[in-house]
Amino acid sequence: MNFDSLMNFFKPPEFLGMSSVAFDITDKFVHFIVLEKRGNDIILKKIGEKMLPEGVFSGGDILKKQELVSILSELKKEHNFELVRISIPEEKSYIFITDVPRVSKKEIRQMLEFRLEENVPLKVEEAVFEYSLIEENTENNFLRLDVSVVTKQIIDSYTEVFLQAGLTPISFKTESRAVARAVVRKGEHGTTMIMNIKDNATILSIVVDGTVWFTSTISVGTSSIIDVLKKNLVVKQDSSYKIVKEVFNLDDEKNAEVFDSSMNIFAVLRDSIVKFSEFWQNQSEKYATKDDKIDKVILCGSVSAIPGFARYLTSSLDLPVEIANVWQNVFSTEKIIPEVDFVDSLNFSDPIGISLGEIHK
Repeated sequence: MNFDSLMNFFKPPEFLGMSSVAFDITDKFVHFIVLEKRGNDIILKKIGEKMLPEGVFSGGDILKKQELVSILSELKKEHNFELVRISIPEEKSYIFITDVPRVSKKEIRQMLEFRLEENVPLKVEEAVFEYSLIEENTENNFLRLDVSVVTKQIIDSYTEVFLQAGLTPISFKTESRAVARAVVRKGEHGTTMIMNIKDNATILSIVVDGTVWFTSTISVGTSSIIDVLKKNLVVKQDSSYKIVKEVFNLDDEKNAEVFDSSMNIFAVLRDSIVKFSEFWQNQSEKYATKDDKIDKVILCGSVSAIPGFARYLTSSLDLPVEIANVWQNVFSTEKIIPEVDFVDSLNFSDPIGISLGEIHK
């Protein structure tokens, strides 16, 4: 059963024409966005975030259901939300690549059920999965598939909370796929590594011709860097773990001081990119893909905009590193000015990608 079909119970025909809101829940924030297609244009109708109290949500787990229900209920009341599309954090999902013979869709699902336990630490009855076609090889008569898997327990947990808040889930999407849809230019070919720096973790993804092949998670995130900035008195001690504008208005001496104090964390992130690159080289040989060379690294998350960070990675890796433009597949920022500034927008790649996925179906 895939994510969308799981929610068909909550999607009668009259819902099809209604707009929906995309939700992304992290350890410290709820991010949401509503995009709407009007003719050939995509319109940003709503965008926002709400900070979560400590301990409500962690690593993809809902730890305090009633508190999260209360927060979601407030958002529903304030914005008149009804239908929701929900991101599943990468920590709670699995991705694998597999080849199957060219058979019918029904037979593909049956084959994947047999292969689930070979590739993820879940039993078939515990799993919900979806797949997308990467390649159809007519010469060797096989299909190459990208498979995403989530536990039914996670789907049930999220569904329960949103329904209690008066919100109707109509789809679930894995985080890495959503982020890639937002930050990799539509139709772009080549191999990209995405580094998405979240609250308490960083997700690395390999994206080939727009498809996510592999992901890896490390336990260093925005909070670690914010703590360093607090020690340097750049961020006030009572701040809400966000990159404040003062960081971008420092004189050269103070900016160098802040960067130097963050160097240990930046080095960890750089080393993670190197290791993941080596992993990809081995995997690309295994799958005999021609796209074995990483063309560039794209950075997501507000801390990636800290002055000097992208430049440091570029020089250390001898590889192009750029900060994401999360709006590039939505509209031109030369013509439209979004309601959130550039730094804050870097935290919205996930819900933006979810919305784009529905618009371009």
